[in-house]
Amino acid sequence: MELATLIKIVFLHASFALWHLNSAQEFAPLSRTANTLQNTFLKIAASSSSSSRRGRNSPPGPVELIFIIDKSGSIGRKNFALSLKFVQELTRFFSISPSTTRVAAISYSTSVRTEFQFNNYLNRECLTSAIRRIRYTAGATATGPALQQAITLFQSARRSAKKVVFLLTDGKSNRGVKPSIPAAQLKNSGVDIFVLGIGNNVNVLELKSIASSNNNVFRVRNFVDLQRLINALRQKPRDVCRGRGKKLDECGRRCSCVRGKLVNCCRVRKDFPSMSAREKELYVKAYKTMTTQQPYKRKYDALVNIHRTFFQTPIHEQREFLPWHRYYLLQLENILREVDCRVTVPYWDWSLWSHDPWSANAIWSPIAHRGLGGNGNPARDFCVTTGPFREGAWQTERGQCLRRDFNGNVPDAVQVQFCLNLVPFVDFEIFLRLNLHNLVHVSIGGFEGQMSFVTSANVPEFNLHHCFVDKIWHDWQKKSSANFNAFFPGINTRMTQTPYFPRDFINLQRQPGCVKVCYDDPFTNNARSITAFLRRLSVAQLQTLKRSSFSMVTKQVTDMFKPSKHDQTRAKEMEMSARKGVVASGQKVDLTSTIERIVGFKLSIINRPTLNIRPLRRSDAEKENDVGDDESSVEDDVGDVGDDESYVENDASLQDDKEDSIDDSSEESIDDSIEDSNVTTSDEEEEDAFVDDFTEDDEN
Repeated sequence: MELATLIKIVFLHASFALWHLNSAQEFAPLSRTANTLQNTFLKIAASSSSSSRRGRNSPPGPVELIFIIDKSGSIGRKNFALSLKFVQELTRFFSISPSTTRVAAISYSTSVRTEFQFNNYLNRECLTSAIRRIRYTAGATATGPALQQAITLFQSARRSAKKVVFLLTDGKSNRGVKPSIPAAQLKNSGVDIFVLGIGNNVNVLELKSIASSNNNVFRVRNFVDLQRLINALRQKPRDVCRGRGKKLDECGRRCSCVRGKLVNCCRVRKDFPSMSAREKELYVKAYKTMTTQQPYKRKYDALVNIHRTFFQTPIHEQREFLPWHRYYLLQLENILREVDCRVTVPYWDWSLWSHDPWSANAIWSPIAHRGLGGNGNPARDFCVTTGPFREGAWQTERGQCLRRDFNGNVPDAVQVQFCLNLVPFVDFEIFLRLNLHNLVHVSIGGFEGQMSFVTSANVPEFNLHHCFVDKIWHDWQKKSSANFNAFFPGINTRMTQTPYFPRDFINLQRQPGCVKVCYDDPFTNNARSITAFLRRLSVAQLQTLKRSSFSMVTKQVTDMFKPSKHDQTRAKEMEMSARKGVVASGQKVDLTSTIERIVGFKLSIINRPTLNIRPLRRSDAEKENDVGDDESSVEDDVGDVGDDESYVENDASLQDDKEDSIDDSSEESIDDSIEDSNVTTSDEEEEDAFVDDFTEDDEN
């Protein structure tokens, strides 16, 4: 046999072997592929290098996940849309949040495009919308350069995170560097690479050179089978939720359970004294981490520095005060959730502690990580010497000790209800800003504490105070559609040092970044019964309530915030009207119970029988249909509140059973029209309907 013939036979044999390797033996049954994908990605989603340090109820550990999506000419627009649906389906295996899984996406054809980076979309709602918006462009197949771009993106990855790449392609690389080269660099740096090859035009050897192992290579025969694989993945039980009603996700967001999926999820902000001991600990520890450790501290310092630098600007004037500080709270909360996605900014309803505001049972507990510590020590230049923020254990952004100088009593619940009854908006806002917000600042700070100076944003109580101010605005908004949309839609200038207009923060259910916020009503000191009682009273009836005296707006308050003369005059007029039932300083009101002595007034009015205020148990609180809204507070395992001679300290564990149903009864409110969702004909339609509700401008 001639040498040329022998060479030809060997070449044909090798070619056949290579063809055989690239074809039939590589296609596994779709059901097996779906099972393998589910098991693999559920395992990745639950894993973390820090898993040994996480508790039983902790969310999953950090994962940095990059999808690399082929959009070359051979795919076509319709099939590219299927690729995006497959990517969306894979993300359902992960907890999407700043502290758990973050996702980036790269698309490629002739050129490479970073569609979004790890820190762009930090919840499932915005992520799903962002994936859907990726646009198809035909061209060549630059797989190698796309992998090189992944190397660049991982430079901003968290150190402790597990790093994963999933690449989808329907063909061979024909542009740029050989894919195996950047793939080797990624694998050497600890990245786990998975590949899905679609159709018979892929180079299986190339796919295997990219993937971390042969087991990480998946194949489907065509895009019809890709659709079948998507359908198979959708049928996989993931135990996201069961039944109907409200459920909590792994990050503590309150969601609707619709056909096994959690949708319409909102961050729940709670009254600090009403929180469980574990919830308080999580918040305080996260806050200390944010303010002392990088990379969080850098972001926190920049945020509080903006508040200090621009203190005497519109951020404390009517046209910006409420929406700007709602923006501030969202930015702060986003940083906190990078530390721990279960944490939200709590508020302190100080009106329920008007005549015992500095009690350790309020927010000033010295017990480690269960409160903010006590008053400043005059012998130590008013530095706080107790609690987690004591001198030597914590310092402000400017390197100073935390200083407090508690002074007087804060406004009571009647004063807050008077504010809520005010119309028009300009009166409501002036009273809230000057008579409540400004006064409480100086009551906490006194003459020496940071809360009485432009550096107030440096201290932990600032956030709890402003969060309550925001809740008061939210409660006023819910009273009518006119209230909800009052004043801010007509302002067409961006807020100070932000890219946003005031109108962008009107709706708590549509905050930038696809964020929805819910406020739970407090339940310490029989709050819900007291609030229900006061809500039923007119302004005239509120004025007949005999109340113990509390602090008034002083020159110190005015000098700190420098409101306009008009605002000062109107605030003084409304203060006189609101205090008609307040007895003169030095006089006493006949208050018979501890609760009455704390809130500062009797729980009855002239010509009306005394309201029987009884202690609320958890079951009672859940059934109070005339109190709160559809954001009613839900704690797990809350014990008895006790009699009216006791304070409430809820030592429940933090949401031990996420599958417990949450009572969904509520009064009608503006939020009902925003949050109610109809069950659609399919899981995908239900989630799509919610995601599409957010415009591109909403996503930050």
